[in-house]
Amino acid sequence: MKKIILLLICALLLHPVAFAQSTAVGDKWALVIGISKFQDPSLDLKYPAKDAKDFCDFLIEKANFAPDHVKLLVDNQATRSRILTEIGDSWLPRLAKPNDLVVIYFSSHGSPSQMDLEGMNYVVAHDTSRNALFGTGISLQDLASTIQSRVHCDRIVLILDACHSGAAKTKSDGKGLVRQGNFDVGQIPMGKGMLIICSSEPNQVSWESKKYENGVFTKKLIDGFSSRGQYTRLNEAFKSLKDSVQSEVLQERGELQQPVMKSVWKGDDLVLASKPVSPASVPEELKGNGGKVEIALVPTANSNLAPTPVATVITPANRGSLVDRISILPVVGPSKVKMDAIWQGFAQKDNLDVTKRLLELELDKKIETEFQKELKHCLRNKDVVTGDVSSKYQLQMEVLEVELQDNYMGDIADVRLSGKLVNAETGETIWMLKSKKFSRLTQAKHDDSVFSEITNYFPRAMAKELAKTITGAIKDQ
Repeated sequence: MKKIILLLICALLLHPVAFAQSTAVGDKWALVIGISKFQDPSLDLKYPAKDAKDFCDFLIEKANFAPDHVKLLVDNQATRSRILTEIGDSWLPRLAKPNDLVVIYFSSHGSPSQMDLEGMNYVVAHDTSRNALFGTGISLQDLASTIQSRVHCDRIVLILDACHSGAAKTKSDGKGLVRQGNFDVGQIPMGKGMLIICSSEPNQVSWESKKYENGVFTKKLIDGFSSRGQYTRLNEAFKSLKDSVQSEVLQERGELQQPVMKSVWKGDDLVLASKPVSPASVPEELKGNGGKVEIALVPTANSNLAPTPVATVITPANRGSLVDRISILPVVGPSKVKMDAIWQGFAQKDNLDVTKRLLELELDKKIETEFQKELKHCLRNKDVVTGDVSSKYQLQMEVLEVELQDNYMGDIADVRLSGKLVNAETGETIWMLKSKKFSRLTQAKHDDSVFSEITNYFPRAMAKELAKTITGAIKDQ
């Protein structure tokens, strides 16, 4: 008996990863990315931003992922640099431990290998150029290697809803772009404990639904993982996903779409919704946004369906119905919160979620209101509205970062803002602000009144400083 126990211990020491994968999940993390709107408007898609938001909501509401353990990036947030930084530097490598579970979901375009000189597959980011995939896309092979080498976790699930991979053409049913060919999942390098699910075979199209506002793959993925609630095993979910996607696309389109799964998983089958046994508290500056990203709505061609969510401006294809006015789209963010050690202690003592508090005080809405007021003052001959995507000029802004620091005279608050103004008739960006910092020495001292100053002072200061340059860009048209 002692000999058997000794052999078992030796086996576990020789295969620590397999052992880790047969133990309970310590904690769970998810990076969810969906891109409907691209810098190149000819690449625009209908549903990836909504697909990502729906999958994010599923993870939090039904799969036991803590909201601050989930980060959602949509549209212009999902640049090549931002995606690689979140995966390989600033977020996942600083949080995920070996016995945790990491889920990375990506809904966008994917390029088939024949589009590249060296036969590489690429994920298309918001700022990717179709004519320069090597320099501006994300190599799928490099992405997998980065995940393996920089994310310190033995359980990683990579989900690729590669919407319409390949060379674009428009189908006669007006349902958006259709792209021939998909990722070849067989070419992706795999590390121990890594599992990849792709939306279709390399020679197939990944379709968006005719019946609901999602890609068929993502909708059936969520349905599959929901089939037995929190007890659903991954292999059960994938079988349900594969069968239902194939049946629906065949009935609707007369085409084949067969999801693919490649795995070198060792140990027990994964239960995505299992409760983590060692959930960690997250430093304020590393908290995920929990999917709190607003998505504007665009009416679809099918009047029987609700409006189609996208996360930025409408495409030039809709220019016939545009009104000559300015629309301020929903402000996104804050995407990141930084605090010095004193503020971190204050937040921890009072169990304070800074991002949530700023949302409760409607920082985003106050920025929209102040910009509307200032632009109306500067552009007396044009109407300025909020949230209406039928306008010719569309202003989109994002609060990139809020930073709080202790000072002997009070508290210092810094807010970074980015923005762009698009002529929706042409798709041209006519004004862009990459990042600007606004600072304020408040009279508050580690208490909630600092947030009142942030939500009252900063929106006015931003609007007064930027409205004239935005007005100038419109008058130059």
